[in-house]
Amino acid sequence: GLSLASEPYVAESLVITSGRMPEPQAQATAATTVFERDDIERLQVSSVAELLQRVPGLSVVRTGGTGSQMGVFLRGTSTAQTLVLVDGQRIAAASSGTSSLEFLAPEQIERIEVVRGARSALYGSDAIGGVIQIFTRKGDDQGLAPYVRLAAGSDSTYQRSLGLSGGDQRTRFHLGAALDETAGIDATRDGFGANGDDDAYRNRSLSLSLSHRVTDDLQVGLSALDQRGQVEYDDVFTGLLPTTDFQLSSISGFINGQLNEHWSSRLELGYSKDQRDTGDDSPAAPYYSFFTYTTYRDSVNWVNTLTLTDNQQMLVGVDWYEDRLHSSTTFAEDSRWNRAAFVQHRYSGDKFSTELGLRHDDNQQFGSENT
Repeated sequence: GLSLASEPYVAESLVITSGRMPEPQAQATAATTVFERDDIERLQVSSVAELLQRVPGLSVVRTGGTGSQMGVFLRGTSTAQTLVLVDGQRIAAASSGTSSLEFLAPEQIERIEVVRGARSALYGSDAIGGVIQIFTRKGDDQGLAPYVRLAAGSDSTYQRSLGLSGGDQRTRFHLGAALDETAGIDATRDGFGANGDDDAYRNRSLSLSLSHRVTDDLQVGLSALDQRGQVEYDDVFTGLLPTTDFQLSSISGFINGQLNEHWSSRLELGYSKDQRDTGDDSPAAPYYSFFTYTTYRDSVNWVNTLTLTDNQQMLVGVDWYEDRLHSSTTFAEDSRWNRAAFVQHRYSGDKFSTELGLRHDDNQQFGSENT
């Protein structure tokens, strides 16, 4: 008895993405891979791609070195059929439907959850293959904890980050900044004779999170992430030296309340921006823009969890978001909204579990559809 009492208690790992509510990972109905902050530091990864390559059933394709375009194929689906969230907010570009995972700095990430398998009844048609949710760094209740990280490597690669986190039982916060840069590698070592140069990458990132427990049953919070910089790539046909100036930002706020013994409710408001400005940065000619794509997205999510019995739960919620596209290319439509309502019943027994969900989407472009 004395021996057991001296052993530390380790809480069971909880996941959020699979069922849009906190639950033990062992009870999640969808296969879920989780990377904690300790995993990111232990593996010493320099990009999100290096982490995702370790996920079963997920393939990562990159067109070059650091910061190059990245595609994610989950269980055989296309990149646009895997939903990517940052603190609950969609970050996919409206022009391509893909998410700029290549620009996310690991130093700003607290946790990544990868759900393998369709989650369309909860999230919509862009979750046919699965969901990748990235959580930015958060504070804890252990007081102030500053940190600094410096790293250097080949190809003039340097990584610098610093931050401060802390809090108590009521309030927690985190503020962090990072700068990653590298001279890069030559991604087109071929006989074309064009772009025989290294492709540099520079990324400046800033993250902020703040949460406060107003009462034992009511919590509010805010999180923000901003990443911007420049990446070079090769154009073997024209011989130009194209670069892309990028900005990837998201901000979200939430109110989470335990309304009674059986009913908890969470309201989230969010905003995200994905901007790419591509042009020629060769010394022989001044920089000019080839094309610009900027996606602005506003969103509101309201999710209610009803505990019917010890092993039965009902999830009821509504989603709304609106995309606005500003582009140098003319599109027939430059804005689109989507409204949705969903309900899902879950039963967890000793021998088996069931999950039955229904979602109705009303899309400005595609009309009404049920999942």
